[in-house]
Amino acid sequence: MKKAVLIGMLGLFGSLSLSAQSLNWTHFEDLEDSLRRERRPLLLFVQADWCAYCKMQMAQTFSQKALIEKLNRDFYCLKLDAEEKKDLAFFKRTYRFQATGPGTGKHELALLLGAAKGLPATVIFDRSWQVVQRWNEFVSEQELQGVLEKF
Repeated sequence: MKKAVLIGMLGLFGSLSLSAQSLNWTHFEDLEDSLRRERRPLLLFVQADWCAYCKMQMAQTFSQKALIEKLNRDFYCLKLDAEEKKDLAFFKRTYRFQATGPGTGKHELALLLGAAKGLPATVIFDRSWQVVQRWNEFVSEQELQGVLEKF
């Protein structure tokens, strides 16, 4: 009996998690093809694994249903680890990791996008790939929605 209840509960929780909508993050490798198919504005989120505010923005801001729907429908979303070690192509240029010491450093694309001023960094590009908004701090859903409404 207990086993049947446990299995039923696991099934219920599993179906609930499947129905939850999540943000569709585009990979850097796929961005050029995606833009060729359909030109959209771009949201780029620069974060680091150790950054508490980055985790908070992921958990609080990027989990809101209305925001997820807007971003998934109208934007391409990229997430960049500020300490990414692999080379990344972004708008026909290749960016690399810049070591600052043994086992430490930052990715030059993260630095270019504002990570040098603080994390998280959230950058909005319009359809012409011009930066229209940049934050170097936690961004709430309301702040982000206010800017996205212009699109």
